[in-house]
Amino acid sequence: MYYIYGLKRCRYTSRAIAILEKNSIDHRFIDLASLSKEEVDDLSSELCSNFRDLPKIFETTNKGVVFVGGLNEIKNAFFNLRFRL
Repeated sequence: MYYIYGLKRCRYTSRAIAILEKNSIDHRFIDLASLSKEEVDDLSSELCSNFRDLPKIFETTNKGVVFVGGLNEIKNAFFNLRFRL
């Protein structure tokens, strides 16, 4: 499961969501605009990430929560997956 932290109005966030949806990947979008400053600060501390560059994408694995990156990393991951045969 992927977790995308971003803003609804952000084109990079929208593109990342579209890539996951196109590939039928389970994901959850968290709109940072709907959170209070305290909630964003708590998330930032918990995930060891600032939210200056968006989106921030994380994946839950059997090892826990792993930081994937942003739009470029998700694009590269799925591009490489398609041509890895």
